[in-house]
Amino acid sequence: MSSVDGTNNSQELYPTDLANNSHPYPHDPKYYYPDGSAVFLVEGVLFKLQASLIIGPRSRPPGSGLTDEQYRYPRNVENLPKSIIDSTNNDPIQLKNVTADQFRTFLFAVLVSRPSDPKYWELLTDAHSSRKHSRELLVRYLDIACLASQFGMFELEDWARQQLELVLTSKYRLSQGQWDKAVLLRLRSYAGTTCPARNLMWSSKIFVEHFISVSAEVPDKEQLSSLDTIIQLYQDPSLPTSDPAVFGCVFAFMLSLDPRSAPSTSALSRAEKAILRTAQVELLPISETLESVRWLVLPVNKLPFYDKLCSRCQLQLQALWAESIGQCNGLKSRSLGKDIAFLCRLPQYRRYLVDQWDRTQCLKVDSSLTQPKEPEAGSSASFFRMFGFSQPQPQPEKLEQLEKPTQVKCIQQPISEIDKLIHAVYKELAGRYNEFAADI
Repeated sequence: MSSVDGTNNSQELYPTDLANNSHPYPHDPKYYYPDGSAVFLVEGVLFKLQASLIIGPRSRPPGSGLTDEQYRYPRNVENLPKSIIDSTNNDPIQLKNVTADQFRTFLFAVLVSRPSDPKYWELLTDAHSSRKHSRELLVRYLDIACLASQFGMFELEDWARQQLELVLTSKYRLSQGQWDKAVLLRLRSYAGTTCPARNLMWSSKIFVEHFISVSAEVPDKEQLSSLDTIIQLYQDPSLPTSDPAVFGCVFAFMLSLDPRSAPSTSALSRAEKAILRTAQVELLPISETLESVRWLVLPVNKLPFYDKLCSRCQLQLQALWAESIGQCNGLKSRSLGKDIAFLCRLPQYRRYLVDQWDRTQCLKVDSSLTQPKEPEAGSSASFFRMFGFSQPQPQPEKLEQLEKPTQVKCIQQPISEIDKLIHAVYKELAGRYNEFAADI
């Protein structure tokens, strides 16, 4: 059962001894109902509600792909702990690691369903309009999803998760904005501990890594806020093991900074600076010290997934590779800063490939069966068709050949394969960080 900060805090639904606290707590102006059955204390504010309205069944939903082990805390409305029913203003249920605003957002989704309320309609519809996607909208759905999970409201959680996935279809635009460590870690933690949420896990990782990558490219004055966030991620002791791919991206960012720059080093401890200095020595040259970067020094036709592409997709990859990941130039620089900067830009190169890739060019069959014919002399139309600028109509003989059941399908878009390679690089960087940290 995930919580707002990604930890299991189901036990925090129970009252904490507040007998020594003699001063009263303020009532929430909207969500304190005198006839409520349960009193919650959230960030010093009292909420009084009907417990049965916000606490769902903790039994596994019929047809769920989740195992019983993922429902370790069965709690049905019928047998709510007596402590919840008996909670009072003087003995409330404390919700830790939850802010009052987060709780209000959750309660709005649960308790408010008035068609006349424009904010209610915004909650229902804004995720479906990309122009309305924003940091605030993402945080709103994240609050609802995390607390719905904590309170066992699985249908609401599933709905909120789907809205999160819709908002993250604008992940590249959103990554250009200002983000703080708490939101990024909550998003990654929730995505990683909630199942089934593979799409959310993948899209949130791409989003966070792209945010880190583009933060290295913005002007110094605009970079300070993002720099603070990334330094805080670098300083999080749990991130190297809980989310190694994201931490590896963070580590690449930190290594790409000018060590003489005061803003980039003033917030670091002596040990954190020592790890960076060690890495700057031990990782040079990157093409030899990191096993996972070997694919970056290979020609494009030697990539492990190249033979899984049809001839047109191969030609398309060659052209796009030169404008993106191919700029790493074999990681042959004598400067760690330059080569590590290429690794830091991998999420941006990935975005370029996604944006430019044209699925309509794919022949959808194995390359060995569809090698293009040599263009006839003077036939510029055939030349352009061969390089995928227009899709020729297949001849009857070729069409018959394409329909043979023994042919191997082209993977059509190599992005998922490239993702695996990029994340392997970042995971190895996280592993090397752990080695350096252990020696400090």
